[in-house]
Amino acid sequence: MQIRESATVTSDLTRSTHVPSTMELVRKLERLRRDSEVSLPPTRLALVRAVQVAVDPPGVAYDPEGSAAQWLDRLTTELELDAVAERHPDEDNASVTDRLRRVVEEEALSLIDIARFPLVAGKVVVTTYHSAKGREFHTVVLPGLVNGVVPRQVKVASGWRDPTPKEMEEPRRALYVAITRAQHDVRLIVGPGYFTPYGRWISTGPSPFVIDMVDILNGGTDHIL
Repeated sequence: MQIRESATVTSDLTRSTHVPSTMELVRKLERLRRDSEVSLPPTRLALVRAVQVAVDPPGVAYDPEGSAAQWLDRLTTELELDAVAERHPDEDNASVTDRLRRVVEEEALSLIDIARFPLVAGKVVVTTYHSAKGREFHTVVLPGLVNGVVPRQVKVASGWRDPTPKEMEEPRRALYVAITRAQHDVRLIVGPGYFTPYGRWISTGPSPFVIDMVDILNGGTDHIL
């Protein structure tokens, strides 16, 4: 199989999105509570404070790479969003918290996923092996699994050389991390070689890590990923 150039993915990071102010959030929450016939706090200041604490709790530093599920749980608890949704006359609003929680959990979204994209579900998340650590995705696609790229060749004075067995340990562990991020499917893209940034074709064959995996699946025991 040859490595094929993937379709261009346009990141929403290039789009300008409006970030609502605290008072805008408060006004929307007031309207939702009235529509749902959920009582309002005794003063608007109390609701403002509740929104501030829910979004940015004092003394708590949210981890951008941490689970968005925990943040969502805090938000729904502090602002009684489950009660508001359950009693809302609009069917879409009535199920929104359940649907959002399901998407967050199924896609294993982090806070930075939610901050970056208006809607992450159904989009391609491009990340590195290292940044994917601790996260999970429904499907993981790993391109470029060719020898010389995974693992990379080592630069020396005379040019390039293959990594030693010791030098292969770290990229082998990184690939293991990447593969185990998948909840359901892993797609490994291999090929006979690759083009350098200068257009030179390097014919090195598939990654030795992929060869090891095929050997294991075929009943071999000489290699362990």
